[in-house]
Amino acid sequence: RLSTLDSRLSTLDSRLSTRAATPTVGPARARQSIACDDLSLSLKKSLSSFQFHSAADPTGTTPRPPGRRPTAPAPAPHHTAAARGKRERRKAKRADYHKAKGRGEGWYGGRGQVNQNRTTTMFTVNFLALALSLALATPTALAFARAPRKSQPTRLNAGPGYKIGSKTEGVLINNRFVVDELSKAADSAGVKMSEVDLLRFALVHPEDEKAAEEALMYAIQWRQTDGKHIVEAAREAVAKATAGGGWDNDHVRDAAPHAEIINEFITPQSVITTSTEDGDLVYVIRASSINDKKLMDVATVDQVCDFFLYAKEVHNIVANERSARTGRMCSVVFANDITGVRKPPDKRFSKALTSSSDQYESLYPSLAGPTMILNLPIILQAFVGLLKPLFPKSVQERLVFKRAPVLASMDELTPLATDPTLRTRFVKEVKSLLPENAVMRDSLAR
Repeated sequence: RLSTLDSRLSTLDSRLSTRAATPTVGPARARQSIACDDLSLSLKKSLSSFQFHSAADPTGTTPRPPGRRPTAPAPAPHHTAAARGKRERRKAKRADYHKAKGRGEGWYGGRGQVNQNRTTTMFTVNFLALALSLALATPTALAFARAPRKSQPTRLNAGPGYKIGSKTEGVLINNRFVVDELSKAADSAGVKMSEVDLLRFALVHPEDEKAAEEALMYAIQWRQTDGKHIVEAAREAVAKATAGGGWDNDHVRDAAPHAEIINEFITPQSVITTSTEDGDLVYVIRASSINDKKLMDVATVDQVCDFFLYAKEVHNIVANERSARTGRMCSVVFANDITGVRKPPDKRFSKALTSSSDQYESLYPSLAGPTMILNLPIILQAFVGLLKPLFPKSVQERLVFKRAPVLASMDELTPLATDPTLRTRFVKEVKSLLPENAVMRDSLAR
């Protein structure tokens, strides 16, 4: 190698000497001259480096002096160690990103795929937010009169601190100290609340009675001021609806704030409530069946917000009464049907939903059970990992994306109130879709 380099260098030097005696003519000759100079310099550096390693260290293990270049030819840019390291870091960063989004190993959505589905995805994201807000806000549309049968606890978590099927007495025993402290605070405020009412606040702060008391006092203040007319209307409506031993839902719908305006747009065709055989409430919403634009053309944001808060109070009254009577903690399972999604919701309607749903956890803690997003379009099922982070953290823990064929086969939700066979099929479908190992805080569950 040394003799070869020496020979090539000698040949180049002779050519350069000949060129020096020849006048330079034209730009082509100038470019050739520059190229020869660069080649000569490169060869001289290679020869010098090779001679250093051969004379001082034939094995090539002695460190090279600073500024010396290795004798081996430089690898291609994409084969260098630095390039390989850069590729590995980029690959690891991409893997960590998709892992944080809840995707499986090796998942990678190309840029073209994301851009192709961006419009459809944004429409569905808006409707998912709409459906979730409705789940936390919209009034009931069906009786709660079905008597729950005795059941065993399942592994599925409901609200914070207990699982579906948990015994009320057992949950009370585990939180007795905090419940007693909350009872004293309620008495000092001149408010009479049942143990189940207080238990739901204790479950949010099981080891911090001060924080639980602050949450309770906030709810009591709302019930005595801004929400007083809503609470009283809901209490009277539930009493009338259950006066005959069953459930007359007309009393509940007619007593809702601004019912004369809103009931025309929110009907049992789009929103309905039923019960499982075990006693939990199943709240079904098909958001695409609500003409929210026409609704907001005749109603204000505050009116719609009051209407939704009234619905939450009705759910709270029924669930707490049932928990005390049956000895089984009752929660509300939300079934949001995305069938028929075509356009984003009206901004005014979204504002009203946001205003009411923001207060759900503070006014009615430990009431919401699993939240199911049903019949999501197939093309968007791959984006579930992107959709979950859009919801509040407390909802993400109970969020489930599933297909519900029985629900999707119905043109409207009214048959769930009129057809017992169809209602039974639907309730069984809901129970089959609930995961056994939902990610929940269950340290206090039975």
